[in-house]
Amino acid sequence: MMNLPSDIARFVAPDRAANLYLVRDHRRALLVEAKACVANKHLTAWVTESAALVDHLAAQLAGDEAKIEAFEAALPPLLKAVAEEEAARSDFALATHARAMGSLKRAEALRLRDDVEACEQVLRIRTREREACAAKAGAGLPTNVNIAPGPGRNTIESLASFVITRRFNPEASSGAIDRDVWNRWLEMSEGEFMWLPFHAAFEIKESRKGHTWIENSRRVAVVLPIDDFVAELVKFKGARTAHLKNKVTAAMASLETAKANAAALNVGGAA
Repeated sequence: MMNLPSDIARFVAPDRAANLYLVRDHRRALLVEAKACVANKHLTAWVTESAALVDHLAAQLAGDEAKIEAFEAALPPLLKAVAEEEAARSDFALATHARAMGSLKRAEALRLRDDVEACEQVLRIRTREREACAAKAGAGLPTNVNIAPGPGRNTIESLASFVITRRFNPEASSGAIDRDVWNRWLEMSEGEFMWLPFHAAFEIKESRKGHTWIENSRRVAVVLPIDDFVAELVKFKGARTAHLKNKVTAAMASLETAKANAAALNVGGAA
C-alpha cells in the first residue's frame, strides 16, 4: 500500500485508495486458500470446483492489479497538474495584487488588467486539467471493502450441523436433510457451488477446535466427524449432478416434442 503525497491527498480520498490495496491483498489470501483446496486430501472429489474457484479468483486478482496499476500511473500526471495549478494560482494572485496597486499611466493600467485576465484564463485551464487528472485517478476506487468469501457458507454449516446431530444425538436427527432445503441446494448456482470446497476446507480445519454441543444443559465440545462430513458432501454433489442431468434430459425431451408438434402442424397445414 502506498502513501499518497500530501499535495494530492486533497483530491483523491485516501480511504478509498487504501481500499484498492485492501481488496487486492484479501483476494490474494483467498487465492492461496483456494489453491490449498485443490490439494486437500479430504476434497479430492471437488478438484474441478476448487480449480474453477482458483481460476475465478485469479481473474479477479488480475483485475485488482490492473486497477492498482492504472491508479498509480494516474498519480504523476495528477501531481504535475496540482503543481501547475498552484503556480497559476500564484501568478493570478500576483497579477491581481499588481493591478490593485494601480498605475497613473493608462497604458500601464491596461497592461495590468490584461495580465489579470490572462492569468485568470490560465488558472481556469489548469484547474480543469487538475480536475480531469483527479477524476481519472479516482475512477474505480472502491467506496467500501467486501472482504467476505463467496456464497455457500450457510450450506456447509448446515451440512456440518446435520452430521454432528446425527452422530452425537441421533434421537434428534431425522436421518436426512429437510426435503425443501435439499431441493433448494440442488438448484444452487454454479457461482455458489464452486465455493463449497473452500467453505468445507474451513469447516474441516475449524473442527479441530471442537463445536459447542448442548447436552443436558451442559456445553460439550465435540469434533466434526470428518469422514461422515466428506461423505455427505460427495452425496450432495452426486445428487446435484444427477438433478442437473435430469433437467437437461427433460428439456431436450420437451424440445423434441415441440419440434414434432410443429412438424405435425406444418404437415396438417399443407394438406
